[in-house]
Amino acid sequence: MEFQDSSSCILWPSIGEYPVYDELLYYAMTQDEKRVIRYRHAALRLVKDKKVVDIGTGKDAILARICIECGAALVYAIEMDEEAFHQASELIKKLNLENKIILMFGNSMQLNIPEQVDVCISEIIGTIGGSEGAAVILNNARRFLKPNGKMIPEECRTLAAAVTLPEQVYNFPMFDELGDYYSEQVFDTVGYSFDIRLCLKNIPDHSVISDSAVIEALDFNKECSTSYTSEFCLTINQNSRLDGLLLWINLFTSSDQMVDSLKEKTNWLPVYFPLFYPGLSVEKGDILKGNFSVKLSENSVNPDYFVKGGVMTVKGETHNFEFESYYMRKPESKNQFYGKLFKTQESN
Repeated sequence: MEFQDSSSCILWPSIGEYPVYDELLYYAMTQDEKRVIRYRHAALRLVKDKKVVDIGTGKDAILARICIECGAALVYAIEMDEEAFHQASELIKKLNLENKIILMFGNSMQLNIPEQVDVCISEIIGTIGGSEGAAVILNNARRFLKPNGKMIPEECRTLAAAVTLPEQVYNFPMFDELGDYYSEQVFDTVGYSFDIRLCLKNIPDHSVISDSAVIEALDFNKECSTSYTSEFCLTINQNSRLDGLLLWINLFTSSDQMVDSLKEKTNWLPVYFPLFYPGLSVEKGDILKGNFSVKLSENSVNPDYFVKGGVMTVKGETHNFEFESYYMRKPESKNQFYGKLFKTQESN
């Protein structure tokens, strides 16, 4: 495998939606300072002397501990992974926090807690905002809240823009050794290989070749839609090659604290939807217009995504596109880019 330094753009599988977390992934998440700082800021504003429920606390119970550090009276911390639950239990005992953090084992959508609380905190946010099931899980979690209870985070917007791939990724699409390992972990968990959702790590600014549009908006202090269609219209701002759509999140832990997964280095990586392969030559002023649709996958928690539309050129031509991004369903026919990716992967 060709060595790639940490600054080069590489493909990476979107793995947060799947139960493949290990020590390395947990460490990367808990060491994501931008994420932790924004969550801590929101907790400082909302949890002092309050009771909190933490959905999916993880082995480090990081958000539950942040809430206690910020003055919360009590945290009910829910974890459904048995190993993570036991590790969190040992940590909470070691830190003498058993009277402050009540750890509960199980699926939050099937559990009850002893009382309604003031704040719900969670990190059920995906590389596309709702891809880890945030709409379904947090809609359900609202039953834990008092009538005026608050959610952390407050809102997540997913944005999209047209993108041209760096030449190395375009000509030789492949995962690095670590990305290949985790994609295989996902395939082993699911039981078969499929067109796993793709991310772009270290995408350069000049690869974004249009303005942006919000294609998904989740307000967690209200009931979130789990099935919808939104329209988008993007204007190409430079002569280039259009390869697909880049999707990223703006996560608001509070109204004045936001994580931008495109502009900041964070564990939430921008997602790549390959629309054209080989790419489509575009000019400044061309319009990319379409619909972005969401519906729940077969597990009724994680969504499937569909994008359909066309590129209207300044010369009067129209080039249609359609792309489906399933949570884990086998595709009926391989997307050309995925075909090249997996062929390149096999040869390495």
